[in-house]
Amino acid sequence: MADFGDESGGFHLRGDSSLGKSTAQHMACSVWGNRNFKKTWRATITGLEVTAAMYNDGLLVLDEIGQADPKDIGDTVYMLANGQGKNRGAKSLIPRSLLEWRLLFLSSGEISLSQHMLSGGKTIKAGQELRLVDIPADTESGHGLLETLHHFAHAKDLVEHINQQSLNHFGTAGEAFLNKLTPTAHQLSETLQQQRQQLVNELVPQGAGSQVLRVASRFALVAIAGELATSYGVTAWPQGEATKAVKTCFEAWLKARGGLENLEQEAIKEQVRGFFAAHSDSRFADWNDNHSTKAIINRAGFRKKQKHGDMFAVLTETYKNEICKGYDMRNVSKILIAAGWLLPDKEGKA
Repeated sequence: MADFGDESGGFHLRGDSSLGKSTAQHMACSVWGNRNFKKTWRATITGLEVTAAMYNDGLLVLDEIGQADPKDIGDTVYMLANGQGKNRGAKSLIPRSLLEWRLLFLSSGEISLSQHMLSGGKTIKAGQELRLVDIPADTESGHGLLETLHHFAHAKDLVEHINQQSLNHFGTAGEAFLNKLTPTAHQLSETLQQQRQQLVNELVPQGAGSQVLRVASRFALVAIAGELATSYGVTAWPQGEATKAVKTCFEAWLKARGGLENLEQEAIKEQVRGFFAAHSDSRFADWNDNHSTKAIINRAGFRKKQKHGDMFAVLTETYKNEICKGYDMRNVSKILIAAGWLLPDKEGKA
């Protein structure tokens, strides 16, 4: 990650119990260590700072996001992804050294980060969803997180086999990978970056926003590492298997996300849709009816019926304080003009 200049970030396996989330985390842990490698979200922010610093340049596996305080989890995700703890002073007022790290973290839980924050009265921000991307654990194969059972008769049998193997064999794959990578890391950096960018181009549909590209780059990093491990003889997978797995997870995230645009743009559009769905009939006077005696309470503007859909003329105060509520009005106008929802002036502005 350091050679690529990457920021920290995470993946969250979300779904009902007994889908195989814990098994996936056990497998991830076995690359670097035993079951004790896995930590828990049930910790203070300060405690997680120390843990993150201990796992610098590696993988931090965190079990069951629902155990975290819903009021703090959003800030905790920001902290983990930003790679730096809080600046604190000692009693002598001399500032202590900041804890810093760069890592990927793998989370699990029955609910998403957004749902957990909502239970604590918090609303998720786009930056938090980007830093901990939500991957549905159910592959819709009928076998939970598993897509295939290989030679096993039941999903339960395969899960038990994986769990047993992760108990018996652990900590060797990561070391073997680093022993191969470390001597040539700097020489490989440029080539791997090119391969990564090529994979991002393959993953991301045309017209995607910068946020989707940013997340795709994190997925691509995992794929490149997996393919490199395969080329070193660490995984015994066919070439391309790691990329295939990453593509499946990325597409599942993208499908669950519901769109290619940046999250702020989608949220703004949803807010605008909601406003007109709620008030288009009750708070807009008829543009062509100058003699109407109908009382319009809390008028928002005028509605002009047209052949190909109605047009609304919105009062400035309503637009600013209600339609754009919580957002920068200029940014909202820019997004709505680009979408063809707002008619610009002669200069192309609102």
